Amino acid sequence: QKQLRKECESLLDEHEDAMLPLLTDHVRDGTRQEAFLKMICVDTARKCPKHVNSTESEQPKQKKEFMTERQLKESDQGPLRRLVAESWSREVLNHDWDVVTLMYTSQDQVTKDTIQALKDAAFALMVCPTVRMGIVNLKMNELPPPHGNYLEGVDGIAMWKGSDPESKDNPSARADKIPVFWTKDWREEGATAFDVLDFVFRSVGRKESFDCISQVSQAQTPEGLQQLQQPTTWREESREDSKLLWGDKEEL
Repeated sequence: QKQLRKECESLLDEHEDAMLPLLTDHVRDGTRQEAFLKMICVDTARKCPKHVNSTESEQPKQKKEFMTERQLKESDQGPLRRLVAESWSREVLNHDWDVVTLMYTSQDQVTKDTIQALKDAAFALMVCPTVRMGIVNLKMNELPPPHGNYLEGVDGIAMWKGSDPESKDNPSARADKIPVFWTKDWREEGATAFDVLDFVFRSVGRKESFDCISQVSQAQTPEGLQQLQQPTTWREESREDSKLLWGDKEEL
């Protein structure tokens, strides 16, 4: 432990010139917490010698198994996908897609109606291959860190921005996705498909997604646009809808 403290002290001494601008920029610009933590914990920490984190107490812990629902068959997935912890990293954190998720802890009428709004929006965006939309029940799924740390028990709609292919050469642009949360209080004010589409349009990360959503918007007829702006009520019209809301209840 003494050696570890010495190493940390030496890091501060050697790299204070690199760390000071990050701290002052944070104070001056009001950088959001997650962005500030990334600057400190990722950008500056890259300067840390590999052997600093080598004590026995700092060794990686064994992989934890997270609670997860049974993953739906692809044939049971519709435009709005049912997400589970098992598929979270593959379906949400993939940089090839802009992914909108509804995280919920209750299945009351407000939640069902909001799911319908997302379903209608997802249907309108079926032609956009780089946009995905899904829902996840947080009471039945423990999301893997770091995402589970700040999503647990929080009902919310978030955009997980994708990255354009050329950003593969820019490691900082392909870092872990940090969600952009919808600030509208959908539990109090409700949500329409138009509200969801507006949020998606304003928060996507990929240019292809932005262009495709623009085309979808421009193609709407006045009647179609008016329909999207109407309050939504959950409609269970098929086996697919039942699977979306309740998951796969078949025994393993």
